[in-house]
Amino acid sequence: MEKIVAGEFSEAYPPLMDGVGQVVKNYERILRDEYGYNVYVVTTYDSKTGIPDTDNHAIIRFPMHVIKRLGAYGITVMKRDIKKKAAGIDYDIIHTHSPFSIGSLGRRIAKKKHIPHVTTFHSQFRTDVLDFTHSKMLADIVTKYLVRHYKKADAVIAPNHRSAEVLRSYGYKGPVTIIENATDMEIPSQEKEEEYRAHALSLLGLCAKTRPVLLFVGQHSDKKNIPLIIESLRILKDKGIDFQMVFVGDGEDRKKYVEMIREYGLQDNVIFYGITRNREDIAAFYSLSDLAVFPSLYDTSSLVKRESAAHATPCLLVESVTSEGVKDKFNGFIAKPDAASYAEYIEEILSDNSLRRTVGENARRTLYRNFSDAVRELDELYRKLISH
Repeated sequence: MEKIVAGEFSEAYPPLMDGVGQVVKNYERILRDEYGYNVYVVTTYDSKTGIPDTDNHAIIRFPMHVIKRLGAYGITVMKRDIKKKAAGIDYDIIHTHSPFSIGSLGRRIAKKKHIPHVTTFHSQFRTDVLDFTHSKMLADIVTKYLVRHYKKADAVIAPNHRSAEVLRSYGYKGPVTIIENATDMEIPSQEKEEEYRAHALSLLGLCAKTRPVLLFVGQHSDKKNIPLIIESLRILKDKGIDFQMVFVGDGEDRKKYVEMIREYGLQDNVIFYGITRNREDIAAFYSLSDLAVFPSLYDTSSLVKRESAAHATPCLLVESVTSEGVKDKFNGFIAKPDAASYAEYIEEILSDNSLRRTVGENARRTLYRNFSDAVRELDELYRKLISH
């Protein structure tokens, strides 16, 4: 049987390693290595840093002028010669991961070639547009335009039922296939966990773990609700509760958060580690931590709860789209979305080691999911669409 040729079209792809970038990278890797696909990735590169040296012929990139207010994203320059190269591949199926420039190109190529087009609803793009324009009217107009991308697809994927409901609230009325997100992290042995903890201490410049460790991994942006975390830390500090907060990542609002930490006198309790693309380092941070904090109201299905579950580290969320699948005090914790409630719950969790360990083990048992499981479902969908 001839190899299936798949095109994955996404603005996000390494070195841009947000949640969507991780999804696309793991789809590409597993489809190629475990299912024998020929996979081409059509994506972007930061025009200031250039095309990564590690790229091969199967990665086609358009330059993107990053806009600070958009974090790692910006304006993609759709050059004619690169579009011609992307369109010149004999795809069997195209999968787009956004309705923007790259996704729109993928949809048009699929239509011209008369091949199936699959698209995934990864993020609440209406929120992005509203944050950028500060205009509800403009956000509604743009959202109505972007929803056409999903209406024209042969199949629409969402990472959970709540995110599907968000897409429907935007005006999409068609069927949705649920393929839940996952992680590339393996469940470590006890010996490996100990190695990870020692490695994390070394990365942080700490001699030993002397107080409970709280962890945030992700983009340093207000849309992740990080100000709520910092306000919660101030409350905990004022109550005399000791902790070590570790922020891993970077983003457009990082400097503001560093200033908040200084203003609140939390410097001795907070480490901004910065960005790392080393997955082993991130695994080490999860192993060291007592609690992962992730109060985002923006994410449709954060990978954090999957990653932390691999290490039996419970996650404290707020009631949101991304909290689907989490049952409070069973396989995670769900707080009210205000600093006082969030701080109070952190205090309760840190004071009950037995509950924290039990919830962490339940998270590992019920929330952990490897990307191989997700790609098995994706392969079934691709083959079904190609055969019709």
